[in-house]
Amino acid sequence: SRYSIYEKGGHFPSKSHELLLKAALFPRDEALTFFRKWLIKVNLENLNPEDPDFLSRFLDPLDPACHRLLPLLVDNLGIWNHSYLQKLKGHQKNVWVKNQRIFLSVKELINALNKFNVDHIIIKGISLSSLYYERIEHRPMNDGDILIPFSERSRVLSLIEDSKLGVDFIDSEKLMHDFFHASHLLGKGRMDIDLHWNVFSEYSHIINSSDFVWAKAREYQWGDVETK
Repeated sequence: SRYSIYEKGGHFPSKSHELLLKAALFPRDEALTFFRKWLIKVNLENLNPEDPDFLSRFLDPLDPACHRLLPLLVDNLGIWNHSYLQKLKGHQKNVWVKNQRIFLSVKELINALNKFNVDHIIIKGISLSSLYYERIEHRPMNDGDILIPFSERSRVLSLIEDSKLGVDFIDSEKLMHDFFHASHLLGKGRMDIDLHWNVFSEYSHIINSSDFVWAKAREYQWGDVETK
């Protein structure tokens, strides 16, 4: 039968996701109870944390939503309150390193955009982890996202094509920009960056569809770079 996200709960958390969310967010005593319930729900309660393959055995069965919550979970529960958590602290450190590499790559692109007087806003994971989470590794990312004005789209794409911004296109996407709301780029260290000219994929070429974002944007000093 045809798969439907709506039959699976759509974009809402599943029962197992709810348990993990509570383990990551509730006060510690309650959170530990929910963590143990979640381990049983996902059949991970009987792993040996001293097994050299523990992390693979723990992480591989989990979906991306669960992976996103683990760094926050580790600090909410405390690494000494369950035998798994000391091992998961290493996973959290890996997330911190990846996020830092993404930040560095995006900051270099921002400096280049500033050089050419292109306005921009950091969105999604970068803004959330930098402004709203206690620690940046609490919000894992696969890439960094920047929004530019739709009016600057053609100029910025030309600058990238002319190697003026220090980033490269993914070859398979070069001919698809007229159909998308963003372009997937490779920045410093081959880290992934998504350059958006609209925030919604459904309205990729409706010029004013992101005006509500620009209207609320404010100046932001992100470390040593100026952005919004």
